[in-house]
Amino acid sequence: MLYTNSIEAIYKNYLDGFRHFEIDLVGLADGSIITAHDGSEKQFGIEDNRTFGEVNFDEVRLKSPAGYTIMTAERLLDIVKRLNIYMILDIKNRHKDVYTKIYNLAEARGLLHLVIPQAYNEATVASVRNLGFPNWLMTFWGIGGRPPEKKVEFCEIHKPSIVWMRSDWWSPDFEAKVRDTGVEQIGLHAGMNNVRSREMLRRGLHVMNDCSYISEYTSDVDVENLKRQVDTLYRLYLRRAGDPAGVENKVKRLIDGKATMNDISIEITNSVEYGDLKSGAKPPREIQ
Repeated sequence: MLYTNSIEAIYKNYLDGFRHFEIDLVGLADGSIITAHDGSEKQFGIEDNRTFGEVNFDEVRLKSPAGYTIMTAERLLDIVKRLNIYMILDIKNRHKDVYTKIYNLAEARGLLHLVIPQAYNEATVASVRNLGFPNWLMTFWGIGGRPPEKKVEFCEIHKPSIVWMRSDWWSPDFEAKVRDTGVEQIGLHAGMNNVRSREMLRRGLHVMNDCSYISEYTSDVDVENLKRQVDTLYRLYLRRAGDPAGVENKVKRLIDGKATMNDISIEITNSVEYGDLKSGAKPPREIQ
């Protein structure tokens, strides 16, 4: 979570051997597109509870408080071309406008074969198909509230070749029914430790974990690095170091696969202390 959607994340994981990436995109009020997750506006200098869709490009700070650099869609695609990598796009708002601009930018650069938009529901499937993206994938996040049989029915109607879902939605029976509709690849995401990831990989499933704390391709866990990342979340949101016992507990949950770094971030930002700081109260003297 600390360097998600950043240039540094792409290069770091490229050097680690990865060639398929997933990135979040948001559309701004002036038509610009940047690599960021909805809900992270405050990290990039946007105040007064405004959303990305309500601000222009010149109002956004492209460096996060942790020092990592987000980018425009144009710069992202230039990196895709230079590194010859696949980029899966998770578009968070203004879907039709963002799909259209991405299509035009990718086509002009000869990159349509490397750019893979996600679709989330009937409307977004129609958008990616009407534009003519040669590759797209269906993620069940957008229809997550529907029962399993309705997700299978969606696949029967729209015929995606690739589907992503939460790991806790998966079961052998559900996988079999989804594959029977013609789905060729299934990817799982969220909350799996290395043992679980390796089990899913052996079954022929694809796995996407939060590469900022555990890679599914290694059994090595850098505990000290995890501690630094959790402590950085405390400093970022609460303006103080994390208490050692709390940090140790959070790191253990990460390693055991009982929490993701996103879960930890949400826990910290839901704390009473963060609420006080966000509302404008002065932090205690020792953390100023």
